[in-house]
Amino acid sequence: MAKILIVDDEIEFCDLLGLRLERAGQHEVIKAYEGESAVQLAQTSKPDLIILDIAMPKMSGFEVIEALDKIEPTKNIPIIILTASTSKETTEKIFSTRVKGCVVKPFNPPELMKKIGLALGGKA
Repeated sequence: MAKILIVDDEIEFCDLLGLRLERAGQHEVIKAYEGESAVQLAQTSKPDLIILDIAMPKMSGFEVIEALDKIEPTKNIPIIILTASTSKETTEKIFSTRVKGCVVKPFNPPELMKKIGLALGGKA
């Protein structure tokens, strides 16, 4: 069973996605609703994967990635970006990071599950 940290400032979305993943019966879900908590939870809970929103107040998803990359236990955790932005600038910035995939909101559940499986390398 893979442990997945979901990070999104939209609490209802985060909770619904967590419920969907838990109901699939393959994942333990941890949730954070803002960047600082996400970085702390990643350090303490050591998730197998992080699903991360980019547009969040205080600390963006990009800043979360930068913070995680500076910490030894979290710098190799795979990340999938969930974002509503489809601009060329955002897309280029996302793929200049170490992310394993990107899914645009509103997302297609089978597409997200496929990307989760790929990011986990069969650990799902």
